[in-house]
Amino acid sequence: MKQLKDIKNYLIVHNSTIECHVCNEEVTVDKNHITVNNAASLQIIYLIDQEGSYQLDISIKGTLELIETYEFKVPATLTKNIDVLPNSNVLRYVDN
Repeated sequence: MKQLKDIKNYLIVHNSTIECHVCNEEVTVDKNHITVNNAASLQIIYLIDQEGSYQLDISIKGTLELIETYEFKVPATLTKNIDVLPNSNVLRYVDN
């Protein structure tokens, strides 16, 4: 999986660990919680190669174009809690 060229902020989540974190100051990561404040765009790539249940929490404040790409190599469960705060605008694209 590769990063889209025009996206400046991206994360790679391998199983339950955020392994790659290239983001500006508008995106913060604390273990499995991602907070976004007017980042314009964010790509998250999910790589799952171990069976299990995984959870990720995302809080969004402001405007965001969220692009999510999934690569599941084994049966697994990924639960995401996405909290879009009031007066925020999110455009979300999911690619399997």
